[in-house]
Amino acid sequence: MAITQPFWNSISKALVVATALLFSGCVTAQGNNPTPASTPVPGLVRMAYSPTWAPDGQRIAFLFRSRKENSQEVHDILYSSLLDGSDLVKVRELRPARFKTVSWDASGENFLLTSEDTEEIYLMDKNGENFRKLSDGDSPNWHPTEARFVSTFDNTCEANDRVGGTQCQRQIRLYDVATGVLTALPIKLEREVYAPAWSSDGLKVLWLSTKTPLSKELDQRVLEYHTYNLASQSHQSVDVNPSALTFADAEWSKDRSLMVFNYLSNIHMYFFSLSQSFAITPGTDPSLSEDNTRVLYTNRLGENRADIALFDRRDNSISTVISHRSLPLE
Repeated sequence: MAITQPFWNSISKALVVATALLFSGCVTAQGNNPTPASTPVPGLVRMAYSPTWAPDGQRIAFLFRSRKENSQEVHDILYSSLLDGSDLVKVRELRPARFKTVSWDASGENFLLTSEDTEEIYLMDKNGENFRKLSDGDSPNWHPTEARFVSTFDNTCEANDRVGGTQCQRQIRLYDVATGVLTALPIKLEREVYAPAWSSDGLKVLWLSTKTPLSKELDQRVLEYHTYNLASQSHQSVDVNPSALTFADAEWSKDRSLMVFNYLSNIHMYFFSLSQSFAITPGTDPSLSEDNTRVLYTNRLGENRADIALFDRRDNSISTVISHRSLPLE
């Protein structure tokens, strides 16, 4: 994948910092640390999580899960705010399922949400209206210019295969919001799919998977980069690099030349031109700004506590954007 000079200039400083941290034996970013962990209160839940950027880069959206002490009722709420945490808007309380991710479409008019355990995909207007389930699936990614998204579907493939139950139905699916038409790509998927996404021109679908060569250990898995051309219906894959990593919560940059992801509750950045990843900070649920300079993420402070934090590659700093303490309990 070619890398342009402007993009190289934008990542060079971060690469120098990350390389220095790797040689020092410490890969966690330094700076203004997020709010320190507090002693958990039994039964009380206050978690701000799964942040996402608005298309204009000025606002963010995120989920908040709360439960009062000695209460059995859990509330999931979608909020939006400015990047400094001001102008906090309660978009909607989310029912009936519990939710794990939210993403803004390119127009800024819609949200996609995924449920936590049932692997369902929901849609709502930016003001919280017209909240409805669209399909089963996971890991949705909006088309760069159209009201379409790509997602995965996996009917617990591995477990069913092991016990000889339901035939595996692992798929990559395309959903057109205007027509409600759901289409599966006509290809066989033998391995788990990471981070399905559109190419930057919207003409191809991209994803990652891993394979383990015969007689190789798990830490020698080979990362595969896949492309599917929608016009020609042709599928290609190339081996990128041996890797021990898995790409949970992965999100591509707008130009598809790098991605941010969570591995063992640490945020990493993977540069495809270098076939190399760099750890930047502990956290989960990373979301990359359009100019590739900042990463929103969930800073988990304990089992039932989490804030929204921001890592800035320009000065290698970390700050808290939304503290769970600032959000009201329902």
